[in-house]
Parts: sequence; structure tokens; C-alpha cells
Amino acid sequence: SQPIQMRTNELIAGVRSDIAAQLYGPDLAELQQFTDQIARVLSKVPGAVDVRGTQGTGLSYLRIKPDRARLARYGLTVEDVNVLTETIAVGHQSGIVFEHDRRFDLVVKVSGVSGNLDSVRALPLKASTGQVVPLGDVAEVKLEKGPALVNRDRQSRRSTVELNVRDRDLVSVVNDAKAAVEREVQLPVGYHVE
Repeated sequence: SQPIQMRTNELIAGVRSDIAAQLYGPDLAELQQFTDQIARVLSKVPGAVDVRGTQGTGLSYLRIKPDRARLARYGLTVEDVNVLTETIAVGHQSGIVFEHDRRFDLVVKVSGVSGNLDSVRALPLKASTGQVVPLGDVAEVKLEKGPALVNRDRQSRRSTVELNVRDRDLVSVVNDAKAAVEREVQLPVGYHVE
């Protein structure tokens, strides 16, 4: 077990002092669970106030998961789904327009499907036979919660728990916080706190 280090920022006037516990690990979901657990532990430390952990989730993401067997029945590929996904997200370059001596990319973009899964499922894919196949027939389309932000430090994912100190000296709170986290939070291999 490695000793826990706490980073502090203290204003000279003594108005505010911040302590940050940085949690490092590979899996975002587990990182969020440990961040929440450390925040709960630190909120019990006398003198620790305004304890807040970074929120790892909060945005909805459109997830399109191709079904290779169904794609093969129509002579379609995952690349066909990827082109459609690109068209939804950022637009797909489909040609070039020439105007005198200037060239412009012709980009096709799907609009108006944000949050409407039925519209996304109905988007057409053209099979090798010429048949038009709705995306929903060859891929799972759903909204999932995902990270709003992924912080990295030293090539590792990082989450932070911050707190302020009130009515106690900074060193005592830091020492009590370290001891509480070491005692109450068991991190698996690949995770560590500074």
C-alpha cells in the first residue's frame, strides 16, 4: 500500500484552504464509484467542509452497435454503418464542388435526429442488392449515459475530490483525511490516490 499524498492550496490571508485527493485508475465507472466513496469518507473528517467529487457521468450519448450477422444477410458491412454514423455526427464528404478556380467539399449531414431514436433507426442503408435497409434492422440504437469529461494526468484517468478546511488547522485535517481514506477505502490493483 502506497502512502496517500494530499495536495493543498492555501491563501495567505487564511480565507480559504483547499485539499484535493486525486484518484487514478483505468475504468471510468469504477473511478466514479471510488470518487463517491472517498467523498463520503472525507465528509466525515472534522473540519472538512464543502466536500465535492468530480462528476464522471451526466451526458447522453447515441450508441449504435452493428449486428454483423444481420448486416451480412443484406450484404452490408460495419463500414457502411460507420459512414452513416459519421454522417449523423459530423457529416460525410461525398464530393467536391468547383466554382471557377475554387474547390469546396460537398458534405452530407443528417439533422433533426437528436434524441429521436425512431428517426435514427429509420435512417436508410443501401444494400449491395439495391434494397434499402433501415439502420434499426441491422444495428442496436440506444441512448446511454456517459462521461461529461475525462480527465487525464500522467497517462492515467483521473478523478478529484476537493474539500475546504474550516475551524481546524490544515495539517490536522490532511493527516486525518489520509488516515480515513487509507482505513476505509480499499482500492484494487491499478488504482491509487494522491
